Amino acid sequence: MKRTIILCSFVAALLLFPTALFAQEQDDSQEIENMAAEQAEVISKQVELNDYQLYQVDSALPVNYAAMIDELNKIRKSGAQNQEMYKNAQEKYLDFIDEAYQRIMTGPQWEKYMKSSYGKAMKRRESDRIKAEKKKKNPIK
Repeated sequence: MKRTIILCSFVAALLLFPTALFAQEQDDSQEIENMAAEQAEVISKQVELNDYQLYQVDSALPVNYAAMIDELNKIRKSGAQNQEMYKNAQEKYLDFIDEAYQRIMTGPQWEKYMKSSYGKAMKRRESDRIKAEKKKKNPIK
């Protein structure tokens, strides 16, 4: 009897575990979609995107967010302790997002974007990259 209960519990756990994983993946996917929609709405208001541009931004964000999260999870699962790896992965996808925005936006919209906190962050990432390159080339200074 005890053995049957344990076996039934084990089988139930095996059957429910994939369902729980699927539900978690759906929750993560929904969270990414919600973050992307909120971000797209904020940017739309800042630079006055038209409906088609908003659609393009809203379509580009979830793909890049999901890819960034996947890469960060791979780094975490590899056991990496180097914060620079996480930062580089994050910056890579933020750059992809900015490149997509630049293709989507008109010149005046892009100028507004570059004056916003997002544009300033993009400039800061570029400046940090240049400083890091100089430091690699000339480590004595």
